[in-house]
Amino acid sequence: MPTPPHLTEDDIQHYIPDPYFSRGKKYFAHNPIHNPAVRNDRLEGYCTGTEPEPYWVVVTFAGDNLRATHCSCPLGGQCKHVVALLLLWANEPEGFVKRQAIDVALRTMTREELVALVDEMLKREPQLEDLLNTSSPPKIQKRQTRRPRRLSAGPSRTVRGR
Repeated sequence: MPTPPHLTEDDIQHYIPDPYFSRGKKYFAHNPIHNPAVRNDRLEGYCTGTEPEPYWVVVTFAGDNLRATHCSCPLGGQCKHVVALLLLWANEPEGFVKRQAIDVALRTMTREELVALVDEMLKREPQLEDLLNTSSPPKIQKRQTRRPRRLSAGPSRTVRGR
């Protein structure tokens, strides 16, 4: 099972330069990350922010390369919240709970557990019910969050062996 590579502060600053790296480093000192998890080549967690609900932060790797970042904050990914998650991984990887890949986790659930999961999802996001009522899924209007974006337009940047 692949795991994210070991990172240093220099690696993180290489991927997310100032001003966001400096802001993220200051932010990290206040322990903003909650429920950090590692799922194969993906880091995820919640980050306390200015909104009442914490931001959902995800970083995906491809081998030693940082492939994509996502944050539910207005910036969408190249932000201090992502830096804080990466700094936590660099400094305290043992604090991340190991989770199964989503498809594996779903396959291990019973029918009753899956129904309960869908029920809970519909309570949180009622518009998803449209997916159950149509033969072909309709286009769902997304919230005002940005999609994960690739970090490098050029050649991949490696973390190890630079």
